[in-house]
Amino acid sequence: SYPFSPKNLYIWEIITIGGGGFFLALQWTNDRVQNGFMENILRKAIRGGIVQILAVFITYFLALVAPDFMSYEQARVVSTISFTILSYCLLARVSWKFDAYRGTIFGVLVIAGVSLFTLDYIYGERIVASLTHDKLPPDDLTSIFGLDYSSVDGYHWLFCIIMTLCLIGIYALVNYLETRSFQKGDKKEQNI
Repeated sequence: SYPFSPKNLYIWEIITIGGGGFFLALQWTNDRVQNGFMENILRKAIRGGIVQILAVFITYFLALVAPDFMSYEQARVVSTISFTILSYCLLARVSWKFDAYRGTIFGVLVIAGVSLFTLDYIYGERIVASLTHDKLPPDDLTSIFGLDYSSVDGYHWLFCIIMTLCLIGIYALVNYLETRSFQKGDKKEQNI
């Protein structure tokens, strides 16, 4: 089955995709898109998508092969956090060559995401209880984003941090190598 419920990905959907895309699209620019719009989008989006898919795959694969270490609920929390952090890395890459506008947008969106996760972690169950007027049984009472943070212990957080940092490194390396090969291709075309 699908590893997430829709509410698990609200921060990713609303802040990094919706907010980032909306506000970055509003920035005025005189630069024209070079080398084909769709080619740029696909070339840059596929790398990020693969890294995010890897975060989910690795986490759920670990839950499958080592259920004593990580349950599916714990995998949901870890993969949601990792997926969201990686989406901020992708947003940073899209916003690269930060100016005052892009830096402000990125900073506000990061603060909003961290604030929402923190509020969800601290007050999520109480907010859901007050919104449902305590009509949900205690077992169905989850945070706003549907994550059971209490199921995750220090080893899971450590795994989340290490995996996310490794995937950020892979993403940065692939971006670097692709940018270098793209620049070499441009130099060859200029020499012709």
